[in-house]
Amino acid sequence: METEVLVCKLQTKDLKAFEYLYDQFSLPIHKIIKTATKDNDLAGNMLHDVFIKIYLNIDEFKFSKHSLLIWIIQLTINHIKDTLQLSKVKCLEMYRIQEYKLSLQFVGD
Repeated sequence: METEVLVCKLQTKDLKAFEYLYDQFSLPIHKIIKTATKDNDLAGNMLHDVFIKIYLNIDEFKFSKHSLLIWIIQLTINHIKDTLQLSKVKCLEMYRIQEYKLSLQFVGD
């Protein structure tokens, strides 16, 4: 399917077009995510999230700026950064909570 036709169908929320897009791009996108996260389960979840973002944001895609593949890769990279940053924040918060609980144990002794 030609890219212009695919994008037009995607922008009308054509489910067959999304199936085609998934079939064409899911494996390389999953590889990008898995390389970044080193976690197959997380990569699968993130792949799902990326395709939801594609579905919700396809109207923002502009041919004049870049190719569809580049747009999807950039969306994927941004999602990876956001997810990993959020994971780091959650880990830091958990560490601080544990540290606080330990300090309370020593104060009580």
